[in-house]
Amino acid sequence: MAKVLVTGATGFVGSQIANVLVSRDHEVTAATRADPEIALPWNYTVVDYSDQQSLTQSVTGFDVIVHCAIANDFAHMMANRHYAYDSYVGVTQRLSKAAVGIPIHYISTDWVTDGLGHMVPETMPPNPINFYGVLKALSEQVMRDREDPYSIMRIGGVLGQHQLRDEGPRNQDCGFGFFVTSLVKTVRADKVFSAWIGEGANLVATPSLASEIGAAVDHAIKRRATGLFHLVASEAITREDLVRQTIEVFELDPNLVEFTAVPESQRFPGAVPVDTSLDSAVTKDTLDMKDFTVRQALISLRTQLETGVLTPITY
Repeated sequence: MAKVLVTGATGFVGSQIANVLVSRDHEVTAATRADPEIALPWNYTVVDYSDQQSLTQSVTGFDVIVHCAIANDFAHMMANRHYAYDSYVGVTQRLSKAAVGIPIHYISTDWVTDGLGHMVPETMPPNPINFYGVLKALSEQVMRDREDPYSIMRIGGVLGQHQLRDEGPRNQDCGFGFFVTSLVKTVRADKVFSAWIGEGANLVATPSLASEIGAAVDHAIKRRATGLFHLVASEAITREDLVRQTIEVFELDPNLVEFTAVPESQRFPGAVPVDTSLDSAVTKDTLDMKDFTVRQALISLRTQLETGVLTPITY
C-alpha cells in the first residue's frame, strides 16, 4: 500500500483513478484548490497550485503523486495564454520541484501527436498541432527533466463515468472524450444523437477505459515503473465504428443516431489531429496489463454505468 496524492481527483479521470487505487488498498488523498462542495470518498488537502510553498507542504509525507489536474475551458485558455501555460506547464513545474524524491505519474494525452501517424509507438517524440497538445507536450518535458522518478501516461477518448457527479465537464466534443456516454444518454432518452464526423473532428483513436487507467497506475506504483506509457485499447477505431459498436453493446436504437459535420459553434479553437491512435504493446508488457479491444471496453463501461461498479479489465 502507498500513500498517494492525486491532483485533479475531483475531475472525470482523476476521480476514477482515485477510486481504483482505493480498491487496491492504497491510501488516497485528493489535492483540491478549495474545500469541496460535496463530501469526498477520500481524504483531501487544500492546495494553492500557484504557490510553491503550498505545494511543497502539501506533498510532504506522500509516497507517490498522480498528476491529473488540468484546465478544461479551452476558450478561456485561448483568450488567456498566460493562464493556459501556468495551468499546465507552470503547475507541473512547481509540483515537480516540490516533490523531491517522490515519484510522479503524469497523465498526458494522445493529442501530443500530430494526427498523421497510426498506432504511434511509445518511442515516438511528441509533435502537437494545437495549443492543448503543446501544453501537454511541454508538461511531459518537465517530467523528462526530473532527476527523480516519473512516468508519463498518455490516454485518449476516455470511457468512464465521473465518480462524484452524473456528468463530465462537457458532452460530445471534437475529440473522443465523453463521446460514448453522451451518445448513450441521449439515445436512452429517446432523442436523436448527432455524431460529428469530417473536418474538425478527431476521426481515429485508441480509446482508454478509465478504470483500466487506474489499474495501470496501480501496477506502475507497485512495480516502481518509470518511462512513457500508452494506457489505451489494443486497437484503433473510427468514430463511425465506435458509434456502431456502442449501439450494439448498449442495445440502442440505431434510428436515433445520425452523422453530421461538426457545428461551427462547437469547433475546437485550433487544429484537430485526425488520427491519434497509439500503440501500447510495450506498455502492456512492462506494466503487465491485459490487451483489450474497444468492444471489451464498452462492455466494461456498460457494467459500470448500470451497476456503479468500476470494472478494470486487467483485474
